[in-house]
Amino acid sequence: MSDEQRLRGVVVSHTHWDREWYLTFQEYRANLVNVMDMLLQIFERNPNFRHFMLDGQISPLEDYLEIRSEAEGVIRQLVSTGKLSIGPWYTQPGSMCVSGESLIRNLLVGHVIAESFGGVMKIGYVPDTFGHPAQLPQILKGFGIDSFLFQRGYSGGDTEFIWEAPDGSQVYARYLALGYGSLHGWGWRPVYGDVWIAPGGWLTTFWEAWHKEVGSDPSLALEQLKKVAERMLKHQKTDFLLLMNGTDHYPPQGDIDKLIEYANRNGFQLIHGSIELYLEHLRALNNLETYRGELWDAGRRPLLYGVQSTRVYLKRMNFWSQALLEKYVEPISVLCELYGYPYPWRLIWEAWKILLRNHAHDSIYGCSRDEVHRENVSRFIQVLGISSQILSNSLRYLASLVKCEGDFILVFNPHPYRRRDVVSIPLKGFKEENIHLLEVATNRKVHSWFDGSVGFYSESTPVLKFLAEVPPLGYSVYKIVSRSLDQSTSLPYGENYVENEYLKVVCDPERGGVLTLIDKETGVTYKELNFLIDGGDAGDEYDYSPPTFDKIVSSLDFPAEVVTYSNSSMACMNVKLVLKIPEKCIWQNGDSKRSDKLVDLPVEYSITLYSGIKRVDVELKVFNNAEDHRLQLVFKPGFRISESHAESHFYPCPHPLHPPKDEGWIQRHPHTYHMLNWCSLNSPEGGLIISVRGINEYSPDESSLKITLLRAVGYLSRKDLSHRVGAAGPLIPTPDAQCKGWSSFEYSLIPFKGSLLDHLGDAQDFSTPLVGVRMPKETISKEAFLPLQGSFLELSSNKIVFSSLKQAERNRSWYVLRLYNTSEEAVETTLRIGFQYKEVWLSNLNEEP
Repeated sequence: MSDEQRLRGVVVSHTHWDREWYLTFQEYRANLVNVMDMLLQIFERNPNFRHFMLDGQISPLEDYLEIRSEAEGVIRQLVSTGKLSIGPWYTQPGSMCVSGESLIRNLLVGHVIAESFGGVMKIGYVPDTFGHPAQLPQILKGFGIDSFLFQRGYSGGDTEFIWEAPDGSQVYARYLALGYGSLHGWGWRPVYGDVWIAPGGWLTTFWEAWHKEVGSDPSLALEQLKKVAERMLKHQKTDFLLLMNGTDHYPPQGDIDKLIEYANRNGFQLIHGSIELYLEHLRALNNLETYRGELWDAGRRPLLYGVQSTRVYLKRMNFWSQALLEKYVEPISVLCELYGYPYPWRLIWEAWKILLRNHAHDSIYGCSRDEVHRENVSRFIQVLGISSQILSNSLRYLASLVKCEGDFILVFNPHPYRRRDVVSIPLKGFKEENIHLLEVATNRKVHSWFDGSVGFYSESTPVLKFLAEVPPLGYSVYKIVSRSLDQSTSLPYGENYVENEYLKVVCDPERGGVLTLIDKETGVTYKELNFLIDGGDAGDEYDYSPPTFDKIVSSLDFPAEVVTYSNSSMACMNVKLVLKIPEKCIWQNGDSKRSDKLVDLPVEYSITLYSGIKRVDVELKVFNNAEDHRLQLVFKPGFRISESHAESHFYPCPHPLHPPKDEGWIQRHPHTYHMLNWCSLNSPEGGLIISVRGINEYSPDESSLKITLLRAVGYLSRKDLSHRVGAAGPLIPTPDAQCKGWSSFEYSLIPFKGSLLDHLGDAQDFSTPLVGVRMPKETISKEAFLPLQGSFLELSSNKIVFSSLKQAERNRSWYVLRLYNTSEEAVETTLRIGFQYKEVWLSNLNEEP
């Protein structure tokens, strides 16, 4: 047989290493150490074992070297000679559940560490992420990566195509139709595995391949190869095979060279190497189709949509962890360094790495064992602790430089435009009735009020609130005055309504406290907002699945108690009601149904309007007593919705109002979509933005918009879902995923007229609140010199969004400012910088000029 007649291809040895999933991190690491030891032994003894790919992420290498530090020199040699491919990611991310800035940091941390070992794999390898944002090609290109390999989110025909981002950035895409393990366990007979219970009851697993090399059968390997090649060539344009020799937690095959040699004597022309060898053939094609938009389909492989709303407590902790680092800690640390306070880059770097470990897809998705997610909570606590301390210390340092006499409060605005908003700060040592504030720069009296208290070391400290007006990405100072301020007027309110100069909110206590929102500026009325529906969920951590026989419960069918009150700065409405919902789902004879027994679902929410602010802030609390159900929040404006968008990664992403045609798909489309910090509905009559804090899933149609608050499920995976073929993981009970007890949700309703893009700043205001710190007079520096108000960065266009201001990782004397354009057109903006600088230049996302 001539070379021209042989099937050519590359065999890529690799492993897909979930840091944690159905085993905890430490259990998996114990096996990772064995697998990596085995790999190094194979490299040492077999010069024909040419290459191994470590899953496109750096974290497994770090985890290994923490135990085997003596292997670092060998690892560096393998990386620098191209035999071991590491990076470009730090962890394989759950992309749709994390911020765009987090994806950049994931790649940046991965690049910095990989380069320190001798080289980074410049391939966009994302094998098992559940859906991909539309802007990912631009993010990859920002790191000099022109390729993208994946196995979920695609329902097209050809497996090779061009994927184009909204900005026009393009990458070569390869859909792994046979998965990232098309040739895993090549030539293996069945390998022994078992479960085991340790003394004390800990349940774990054993797999023989983690402990010794498994021999391969060349004849069996050839049969497998022929079947794989036949299937693969049906859908790809190149005639060069990409054969992925590995899968979840698989060790390397030390006899791979012998199998390749045998295959090459029997009709193939294979080499052992890297994905880059395949990409050379893909780049040579000139007839590739172009795909635009999110990869959010499940035509050929389950996408596992439901992870957006699984274990919602993780999503809320992730929201604040990201927000603190991105929007507060890094910018304020830059500003403080300008005035002599060292930038705490080691702490910030550590916080990002801890957070990115939680961004591993099986972690942030919430689709692992309960014990895994308890560790996730611990990591989030670490990030929140580091970030909060840096922010507190930095704010106090900045405040100490402000030339102001007496006790005062410094309020910081993390956005590059002037804003008026509420700020909350614990304030001890003052009597509640004897406080008001003075905006020192303008000598303006400011009304304040106490709302609740916080306890620390058994001491209760009242929380002071007031409406501050703060310059763009800057600060303003408010002096504490110990005398009462005459309050002659209050915002209007009545038995079932509250209002300010822009909005009126009316509550119907006979129908569960459903809201009517009246925009006094435009005259638009939004009729049925903020009610709840609860249905059964016979699914698992991966996916929602309606029971065979469902019972839908609506808050509209229950009475509510309503209390309203106001002062000159705010008007508040507190609503309480109790829903009666089925206790759980029951499975019998292949069907599922909700139980006849009912349990209480207590609901409390507060609705607040502030003077001079055109939005409705809501805090909703639910005490979940039930199992196997999905709770959704519904907004039904009373007019036909014409379009819907949601914040995605550096992009306001449009989503269809009708589900796609999914006949024949491996998983039916649930008509739910991801969002980051807001979603919207729009029509010629008016629009509504719902800004959220740590809620990730919504569903729009022509009459309503639904937001998933929580899904309560009891299994990591099930195999009997109505909308998905087969199980997505092991059938492990996960009682923590039922999310019992209190859950809190924060969101804001922002009515608008006209262009959505002109009002996104209001959504950002809610998702990133003002922050304040009290400075007793004794703590002010004698060398204080800063003015009573200051602005460090200002943008003139509201279509340009601030993403980050940070110290560069590659040169500590540089700062990185990242902005992005939300519109499809070029936008001209003026950037005013309120501090001295030497020069400005454009950088790529890898922070290279």
